[in-house]
Amino acid sequence: MNEFNLNEIDKTFVNYKDKKLHEGIVFAIQPEGIVFNLGGKVDAFIPKDEIENFGERKIGERFSVMLLGGKNEDGLFLASQKRAEKIEVENQNAKSIKLGCSFTCVIDSIKNNCLVSHLGDYTIEIPEVEISIRKINPKFLLHKKVDAIAIEINSETKNIKGSVRILEEKEKQANEEIFWRTNFVNKVVDGKVKNFTTYGAFVDVGGVNCLAHISNLSNKKLQSPSEVLEIGKTYKFRILEMNKNTKRVSLGIKQL
Repeated sequence: MNEFNLNEIDKTFVNYKDKKLHEGIVFAIQPEGIVFNLGGKVDAFIPKDEIENFGERKIGERFSVMLLGGKNEDGLFLASQKRAEKIEVENQNAKSIKLGCSFTCVIDSIKNNCLVSHLGDYTIEIPEVEISIRKINPKFLLHKKVDAIAIEINSETKNIKGSVRILEEKEKQANEEIFWRTNFVNKVVDGKVKNFTTYGAFVDVGGVNCLAHISNLSNKKLQSPSEVLEIGKTYKFRILEMNKNTKRVSLGIKQL
């Protein structure tokens, strides 16, 4: 004869956790929302604004909801069908991410200088060394959308590690190949001023960093490149020198 065991009985009950998906069935439709049965005598209430296509819902319809935490005045769990659907879509998107493929995510927190994002039940982490090829404060990317490439996927723990740095390196290499193939000395190009030094300005031309020496910015003697250039603005420059081996490119404005 089996011994009476409370632990075994507890296992037969569903543990209804907040922020998790729970499947159930539409039990009753009211003007302000839906009474949703989660199984047995456990009911939840889904407010009208938390239901997709409220007017098309039918009694007996089955779908998933997310418990929001707390109960309404009737003692029913508060739930959301819209948020559950969002998580289901995000889970599908996370499952479609393949190793070595690029994806987009929004950074929602930073932990130990590691960028953290969530896609449904999946956690996406971008370690500090994988954030960028440039020195950058991770805080600048908080709540920003970033493109990364999947470098590690653990389906069991629902964890994805990504790298922005690898994508940047690939983009930089592609830009350099195009630059050296399409440009030549004396060609006039558009360049965006990135920053100043005492001896000139660094200018981005098609993703390649070039130098416009202060002596090549004007026919008159300048104390600073800021006298003729402004950071963030795009100007016409002439290519004066190109050395593919050292990857150095010299630009000028006065030569125009």
